[in-house]
Amino acid sequence: MISSSGRRADIDGLRAVAVLLVSAFHMFPNTAAHGFIGVDIFFVLSGFLIGGIVFRQLDQGRFSFKDFYAHRARRIFPPLILVLATSLVIGWFSLSAVELRDLGLTTAECSLFVQNLAWLAYKGPGMIPDGGKHLRHLWSLALEEQFYLIFPLAVWLIHRARLNRPLLLGGALAASAAVHLAVYATSGFHAYIFPLARAWELMAGALAAHWVRGRGDSGAASGPADPRMASAASLVGLGLILLSLVLVRGPINYPAWHVALPVLGTLCLLLAGPRGWVNRTLLSTRPAVWLGGISYSLYLWHGVLPRLALPVIGSEPTKVPQLICLLLSIAISAVSTHLVERPLRESGRRSVAVALTLLLAAVGVAGYVCHWADGFPGRAPATAGARAG
Repeated sequence: MISSSGRRADIDGLRAVAVLLVSAFHMFPNTAAHGFIGVDIFFVLSGFLIGGIVFRQLDQGRFSFKDFYAHRARRIFPPLILVLATSLVIGWFSLSAVELRDLGLTTAECSLFVQNLAWLAYKGPGMIPDGGKHLRHLWSLALEEQFYLIFPLAVWLIHRARLNRPLLLGGALAASAAVHLAVYATSGFHAYIFPLARAWELMAGALAAHWVRGRGDSGAASGPADPRMASAASLVGLGLILLSLVLVRGPINYPAWHVALPVLGTLCLLLAGPRGWVNRTLLSTRPAVWLGGISYSLYLWHGVLPRLALPVIGSEPTKVPQLICLLLSIAISAVSTHLVERPLRESGRRSVAVALTLLLAAVGVAGYVCHWADGFPGRAPATAGARAG
């Protein structure tokens, strides 16, 4: 199904699948231990959508770096500012000085989109400070933003020089996959978070967008002309994603050939188009499309409630409270999407992007001040001492 605006409903459905997998992985790690493959689905989707936008605007002669980054700021910054600011406020009243100090540094890193780069200083996830643990999942957002910073410039240069776009993008994909294998040989953790080792997943999505555009399909991508081929491709895609849920190991024991399963599965679903059986009967349902529409806010919010709110009310992070937190996260995300994210994203004004950038910087500065002041140990000494002990 394609909306009147050209938006593919099944892509929103894929977003819903990805965000549910990631949320389940973080909230119910024993039950949904392989849900982290949702990040791979998100990476391919991001490459496909951003690649399609950049290719289309370049080919039409109307690409603008200012407009591109202003749109990204209006899209990404509003809910991120809300989550980071809320996290700091809750942390101020509930965390010890040491925890608030670490949370402040994490907040500053998130505001600069360098969290994954900062983690390269650690040998493994167990060495990362616990203070900002509820924001750890934002490393993937940082990696995507790093891709958005470089990819449009690289494609613009290729376009201006009239070079072979798919050949060079394919070469970049192969180089990134080689980096992943090389880094994985020494550190699975670093291979998981290093942007050059994960960029090939976004490049795979971008190449799919180029292929779709080269076929002359609309921006919505009609998929194969034969509905049977579309359905077959969608079933293969679903099968590969389900297979990856069975075969893959933990996030830091995740070599490239394992990552290839959800990546190829997502590519098959994207290229199947909205007429594929899985796409039209499962991914295009109203609940899936609705959840996909709030997936970005949900991705941000789902880690905050269980790791900050539950300790405040004295509840243990067992399945029932976690499930309640997930439902509350969905409700908060729906409100955030409709009242904050969409109005600012659709404003179309660069001044809004500038204001959002300054506001995000202010939140980052506030976080760094908390870090610089060692979490303000005189803020609430009784609580701080209890939590620290």
